[in-house]
Amino acid sequence: MVGRRGGTIKATGVRDRILKKIEAAANYSLASERIHRGLGNINEDLSVLEKMRSLKEVDPSLLIPEDKYISMVLSEKERELLLPFFKPNQIDAFYFGDKPAGRLLLKDRGKKETRLFENKRKIIAVDRTSWPRFAWVNAPYYMGDGVRYLDLKDIDPRYAVALLNSSLMWFWFRHFEGWRSKYLRMDPKTIQSVPLRKVTGAVEDVIIKFSNDTYNLKKARRIYLDIWRNYSEFFKGGYKRLYEVLKEDERNRSEGKTERCWTTKVHYHPGAKNPKSFRSLACEAHQKESYFTISGVNQMGERHRLLEMYFGNRKLMLHIYCALQSGNERAKSLREALENTMIPTIHNEGDRGTDYVFEAVSSDFRNFVQTERLVSYEFKPLDGKSAEVPMDIVGVEGRLLATLAVVEALVFGLYGISEAEAKEVLDSLRVDSVLKRKIISTLRQVDLNALTKGKPIDIGELYETIKEEACGHDFVLYSDPALCSLVESRVRALEARTGLHIEIARKN
Repeated sequence: MVGRRGGTIKATGVRDRILKKIEAAANYSLASERIHRGLGNINEDLSVLEKMRSLKEVDPSLLIPEDKYISMVLSEKERELLLPFFKPNQIDAFYFGDKPAGRLLLKDRGKKETRLFENKRKIIAVDRTSWPRFAWVNAPYYMGDGVRYLDLKDIDPRYAVALLNSSLMWFWFRHFEGWRSKYLRMDPKTIQSVPLRKVTGAVEDVIIKFSNDTYNLKKARRIYLDIWRNYSEFFKGGYKRLYEVLKEDERNRSEGKTERCWTTKVHYHPGAKNPKSFRSLACEAHQKESYFTISGVNQMGERHRLLEMYFGNRKLMLHIYCALQSGNERAKSLREALENTMIPTIHNEGDRGTDYVFEAVSSDFRNFVQTERLVSYEFKPLDGKSAEVPMDIVGVEGRLLATLAVVEALVFGLYGISEAEAKEVLDSLRVDSVLKRKIISTLRQVDLNALTKGKPIDIGELYETIKEEACGHDFVLYSDPALCSLVESRVRALEARTGLHIEIARKN
């Protein structure tokens, strides 16, 4: 292959065979006229606002931060001139943030801009990134020149993002860019060269289903943490560092005051108190028991257990777990995580205060998911229902991890990649060891022959695998009788077509 940087990329042995398989399976590429850059020359100098009498006097492409926009007194017509603007860090694989970073005044907006930025079939790709970040965005979404817009017409965008975000395409991007490159650059030449495999029928439907589920679960995770933050902020009496919480628990246990402890036991693994830095930290909670583990992920993607926390009250565990998940994306060591994680202390001392917070969080989250289910995000509705969303952040994350593994396995299968070849791809990318094991175990369930030949496949086993990841948790119940009837008819049609068995719970 010819790399855009560093000349020819030489791949030998297994990697060479994988690259040839990817290119041999490809039957679709994006045309250059379908790839566009975001807006350039955006003006962020707000001093002009102080001199104007009307927004119509401002030069085009002025960006107003969201907090400033909220405080402005504007007429309805002036508000219509301001467009929702987003930053590249709001785009993740499969997922896009829906809260604008600001408002853009684009006075000379024409049909071309409207068609591009408000197109419901567009995919947005982050240009400079460490891993593929492609998201189907079906809402008006104005961004700067740090992203690319893909205008798709003859391929379903939900199917396309499943391929583009996969480890297999990440592997291909790394070879195209050169393995020494720190970032992937999604310029038109790179995107045009992506060896996509287009299929239709049952195989496409299955991939679309799990692509949709991934988006829904990522959104559910973000909403759950947002609701928790809001209630914790409202009821908090102050903050304590997690390090302080563990020190206090240690002292209270030694004095026999166990009723004042957050945790029942804390176990440090050998080397845990070492200031060693990792590539990242991973926090994993048990689905049924009230404990979680903090591990360090090294440069090869392998996890090393550092700390385990056990709780007598699961809601106290969830409280600390949410705090850890909310502000430690950049933590590289256990010490850094313990010192930087701020635990909101609830006004009502003891377990009752935290119990009340999580009762409110669960209620609001359940209402959110039920409402979202009434909204269609699909161009071509499938004969079935969207992902069941567990009512517990731990269940949501477990199901998300399993769903990502299914998407990865389906893409490997679609390109005819064997288990040994998939391991080579994942090892070369240094994928997190937990996700890697789930991908490989799921790949063993995928009928490669059916996928590569476009035959219908039975996804019942894949669905059951995902369901196990959220065992022991409540699921969203349909409450509207008409909706129940509609969903039931679609689910039964899906069962007849795929062999998938789905139970529908009802609640008045």
